[in-house]
Amino acid sequence: MIYRLFILFFASFMASGAFGQVSGPGSKFIVEGEVVGKDTGFVTLWYTDGNDLGAKDTVALNKGRFRFSGTVNRACEAILWTDMRARYFDHPTSLRFLLAPGDLFISFKINGSVTSGSKLQQEKERWDEKRAVWLSARRRISDTLGDPKTIGKGVDSATAANRMNSLSKRWDSIGRIIRALDVGYIRSHPDSYLSGYLLDQQKRHFSTDTIEAYYSTFASDIKKSTLGHEVLEYVYPLTDDKEFRKANPLIDNELERQLDTIHSVYALRLTDVSGRVVELSAFKNKYVVIDFWASWCGPCLANVPYLNKLIKSYGGDSIGFVSISVDSDLKKWEKAIMDYKIEGVQLCDSNAFNGVAAIYCKTIYVPHYVIADKNGRIINYNAPQAIEPALKKLLDGLLNEKGVGATSGR
Repeated sequence: MIYRLFILFFASFMASGAFGQVSGPGSKFIVEGEVVGKDTGFVTLWYTDGNDLGAKDTVALNKGRFRFSGTVNRACEAILWTDMRARYFDHPTSLRFLLAPGDLFISFKINGSVTSGSKLQQEKERWDEKRAVWLSARRRISDTLGDPKTIGKGVDSATAANRMNSLSKRWDSIGRIIRALDVGYIRSHPDSYLSGYLLDQQKRHFSTDTIEAYYSTFASDIKKSTLGHEVLEYVYPLTDDKEFRKANPLIDNELERQLDTIHSVYALRLTDVSGRVVELSAFKNKYVVIDFWASWCGPCLANVPYLNKLIKSYGGDSIGFVSISVDSDLKKWEKAIMDYKIEGVQLCDSNAFNGVAAIYCKTIYVPHYVIADKNGRIINYNAPQAIEPALKKLLDGLLNEKGVGATSGR
């Protein structure tokens, strides 16, 4: 679960470079502070800058003190990482906070950090205090679930599994309570950047229509901020509501115009490693499996041996396999193809999750698999991954004309 949270944040961070809003006046920030009990070493600040581009700055501690500066688009979430050995963002040696223009001071201490100078961060901390009981309870469960040995110590596997199941249900129950509290705040404070942050945090638990409804109530500045944009970036590919899209363009109206012209995957055109434009219409009269991936995505690369095996087993006569990378660095994409010997048709859209292909296929994370029928109509927007036996079973069912439960297509 913790690893999945890391991947989701990292995928979002890596994808943030496609939005190009110019930062305005007053967007500069300064973050200063100290790491209590640590005089030397390095600290890293992860944030999204004034142009909504993912940024990472690392500085050396000077007698335990640090200083960062940069720009921010109204407000974003930032992470201060004080231990370079930590493997995930929610490690106790890191601090999540809201970053806005102006000065912020942080005195970092594990489980006892103090911040000052930012009204937005103070607003967040006051809200965290009201949810403290539930946040603490969920954190304790997360720590236990993250260490299965603690659950199964001295008991048989069946008992350990029951304990895991019970804790997972309790974790979900607490999550629903926190979510209800956050919804109340969002409804009462549509002009607060914190509401944008809370909706961004909870968005995966809401239906597309619900996210649209809350987002539509936000003040203009909230929508234009990084926090608001991240909500829009998530819901935009998922919605089929053209009026919502026109009222809330992800980049500009040209993107919506392009999407209006696409009625099947056959209309998609992307470049391969040689720079040649490949049209997916070349796969007419075949089922098409589209694999969205990236060179920086570990789970994506874990799928490669299984994907190669599937490609060989079907021979290409009845099923076409297309891998679309969301890499912004084409050299890293090409290197990954060579290093991992990835087979099938290899295409790339450097616009990443804001590209026409990803949006049309409702892709908001990687790895992500979709399946189109012989007419190019997407019949499964959330297909099993190659590493899962369920994908081969599903494809065999299609070829044997046993049918599959199709989702609504565009």
